[in-house]
Amino acid sequence: MEPDEEETIEMPTARQDFINLSEDEIWQAISEAISGKLDSNPIAVEVARLAIEYMTRFQGHLTQDGYVPAPILQVGVRSPIEKVAVLMVVKYVEVEAVAAGVVTIH
Repeated sequence: MEPDEEETIEMPTARQDFINLSEDEIWQAISEAISGKLDSNPIAVEVARLAIEYMTRFQGHLTQDGYVPAPILQVGVRSPIEKVAVLMVVKYVEVEAVAAGVVTIH
């Protein structure tokens, strides 16, 4: 990669049924899913699908020693549901993976 190129991760695309939902609707669905209503909650299932796909793509950019350039966490999103999925993954990386020593962000 050229020194002036920035690494990026392409965000997976949300299904059309979910792109016009507000962030409030999405967070409410996640809250309901946490309280045990995931099977009947297609919004939370879609957020989970996006987050898992994004995390899989993110893991492909980790170096063997867990180094991650900070710009890699800057992702362009096209809808509120994609934003929520990215926020969940970034929060996980910042809190859990860094604290566990699995990832180092520079």
